Formats: sequence, C-alpha cells, structure tokens
Amino acid sequence: MKKVLITGSEGFTGKHLINFLSNDDQIDLVGIDTKSFSKIRLCQIDLLDQKQTSLTLKIEKPDYIIHLVGINKSNSFEEFYRLNVFTTINILEGIVQNNLNSVKSLFISSSAVYGQTEAKLVSENSELNPINFYGSSKLAMEIVVRQYTKNYNLITYIARPFNLVGPGQDSSFVIPSFIQQLLKIKYGLVEPVINTRNLSSARDFLDVRAAVEAYWLILNSGSIGDVYNISSGKAIEIRLILNTIIDMIGIKSPLTINQGKLQPGEIPVLKGDVGKLQELGWRNKLTLEQSFSDLITSIEEKYDK
Repeated sequence: MKKVLITGSEGFTGKHLINFLSNDDQIDLVGIDTKSFSKIRLCQIDLLDQKQTSLTLKIEKPDYIIHLVGINKSNSFEEFYRLNVFTTINILEGIVQNNLNSVKSLFISSSAVYGQTEAKLVSENSELNPINFYGSSKLAMEIVVRQYTKNYNLITYIARPFNLVGPGQDSSFVIPSFIQQLLKIKYGLVEPVINTRNLSSARDFLDVRAAVEAYWLILNSGSIGDVYNISSGKAIEIRLILNTIIDMIGIKSPLTINQGKLQPGEIPVLKGDVGKLQELGWRNKLTLEQSFSDLITSIEEKYDK
C-alpha cells in the first residue's frame, strides 16, 4: 500500500485527482485542506504554519506528495508569494526535517512562468519571462524546489499545466464563465449579452482529468528534478470556443458580445510542446468537446429546467 498526500485536495484539480487515484485499491489517500468535508481522510492544517506542516509529514510519512495548494488570482503580490512559495518551502522543510528523502514529490507550477514569449510552441527549455505576479511567484516556487532538490538530494518533479478545464471549475475562468452566462440567457434569466475579454487570443486547453493522469505518470516514470509541460499541444482561439459553446447549448437568437481589448503585455498565442510528457507514454484521451459537454452538464444541473 502506497500513501499519497495531496495538498489542496478539496480544490478543482484535487477532487479530480482523488477520483482518479481512488480507482487503485493499493493507494491510501490523505488530503491536506482547510475544509471540513472530504471523500478521503483529511488533515485540516495551515500549510503556512511550518510546525504543523512538519508534524503532519512526520506522522503521515507519505510515499508521494502532490502539492496543489496555491492561488492564481489575487490583487496582492504578498498573497501570491505566501500561498505559492511559502507553502512549498514548508513542505520541503518538512521533508528535510523528518528525513523523508525517499518521498516522491510533485510540485504544480504553471505555464505562466513562460510569460511574454516569441516561441510558437513553448517547450520546457523556452525562456522564462513571467509578466505578472502569479507567474513570477510560480517561477520563484520552481527555483525553491530546485535548490532543495540539489542541496538535500530530494526526489522532486515539477509540472507546468497550461489552461485546464473540466467539471467543477469556477466561473471566474473563461470557459465556465461563457457557459454560465449562456445558460442564464437560455433560461431567460438575463438579457442576451455576453461579457468577455479579448476573443482573438488563443490558448492551449486541456481537460483536468487528462492532467491528473499526467501528474501520476510523472511521479512514477518521470526523471528526478525534471520539468514537464501539461498541455494539449494545440492552441484554440477564444472566439471559436465561445461559438462552439453557443452551438452546444443551442442558443439561436442573436447575442450582443461586449468584448474587452487585448491588454498591454497580454500574450496573443500560447501553446505548449507536450512531446516530453508523451515520451513517458502519456496520451490525451479527452476531446475539448467532451470537456465542454461535461462542464455544461455540471453547471446546468443548478438550474430548474
């Protein structure tokens, strides 16, 4: 029996990771989160408390750690660093203090570390040039992981997911936002108006359920200390996504679209090179249409049809 410790287990990705790993009866799942309800055994601790974190690792002695805790939206530079960097430091310190050098740890970074890039296809070796606090905090996290890995001979891996999508995603993200707005229009709850940011940008979207399979594969087959893009390898224009979802929901009446402008420093196209992950044997089994359909179903359940 292998014990897998998942931080942020009750978040969007954490819930899908639990569903995936629960299929293996040789895995003992333990979560770390501040919420009080979970499908798995939960340690309710604050990862910003180094003593609590170290004691939890001492008691649990996990074989694997998947560190999902972090934020991607905030107006506070300090908050990005506290939750994305210092929670990582406390996990790493707990590993070192308790001599858990055999534990395999995966730290979730982001494609935001690439930032402003001229590359049409971004590989793990592309220049790192983050353009916002979120991206710079994730890059700082990666640097911390590398230093601990080298200085203490730890077994670590870093994943850089691009844009994830899937059931349960918060409506602050672009695709669930489209779906929520369109469903309200469908059921006559609001005027036929869509508010959105710039539609001409193109992003690399991947279903979160494909991503969690990649995370587990990296932990078991990846190269120690290495970095892996988690992406589809394709960029799709946001306008096309909106039109696809309009068709899937079945809205025929004309819509007014209030579109924002491309912001200074905003990246027009971002697409990840996924070849390195594919060399481990990973394949994306889910189409975006399936992702959209499942997300539509999960959101539509909230409406009285």
